[in-house]
Amino acid sequence: MQNFIYLSAHLAAMEGHLPCLKYIVSAHRDVTAILGARNDQGDTPKSVAEQFYKENCCTYLDALEWEHDHPEQAESIENKFNSIKN
Repeated sequence: MQNFIYLSAHLAAMEGHLPCLKYIVSAHRDVTAILGARNDQGDTPKSVAEQFYKENCCTYLDALEWEHDHPEQAESIENKFNSIKN
């Protein structure tokens, strides 16, 4: 089941489906695992979004990484990046 979640995050990021990506992240307890998950080619969801120029997903994943790295300064990800187009 874990591999399915990770590969779903890659697919959502690759296709630029931000609502799906947000759902996958919200449904999974370990955001770090999703951010660091690698597919068969060694790509993370963020690197796949970058390869396919999915700026909305890149911005969201950047925000998740920042929130993870700076928990003391982080606001709710939904409040901070509510302006991202779905």
